[in-house]
Amino acid sequence: MGHKTKEPLQGEVRHLEEKVAVLEQQLKRALADYANLERRVEGQKQEIVEYANFRLLERLLPIVDDLERAVAHTKDEGTHLILKRIHTLLSTVGVEEIQCVGLEFNPEEAECIEVIQGENNKTLEIIEKGYRYHKKVLRPAKVKVGGNTSQNEVTK
Repeated sequence: MGHKTKEPLQGEVRHLEEKVAVLEQQLKRALADYANLERRVEGQKQEIVEYANFRLLERLLPIVDDLERAVAHTKDEGTHLILKRIHTLLSTVGVEEIQCVGLEFNPEEAECIEVIQGENNKTLEIIEKGYRYHKKVLRPAKVKVGGNTSQNEVTK
C-alpha cells in the first residue's frame, strides 16, 4: 500500500519540478527583457540629450562668430576673455572646429562658396568656420576652393 501512494506523489513532485523549471526560465527571460528595456530607454534618453545639445549649439555658433568679429575689430580684452571661455566650454562639451585649409575639399564638412585660382580641389580659405559635435558636423565650414578659374587654363 505504501508503494501505491509513493508513485502518485513522485509524479506530483516531478510535475511541480517541471513547473518550477518553466517558471524559472520565464523569470530569467523577463529579467533579461527588463534589463534590455532599461538599456534601450537609457540610450534613448542620451539621444534626446545629444539632440537638444546639438540644437542649442547650432543656435550658439552665430553668437560665437559675432564675438570673434568683435575681438578682431576692437581688441577688447574683456571680449577676448569671454570668447576664450566660450571656446573652452565648447571644447569640453565635445565641439571642435573643422580644420580644412590646405586639405582636399570635403563636401561632407564644408560648403564651397567660391572657386578661386589655386591648387585644384584644395580648400584655400575659410569664410565661416565649421564645427563638429562628437564627430558629427554641427555646421559645415564655408570655404573657397582652388580650381581652374579661366577657360584658357582648362584647355591648356
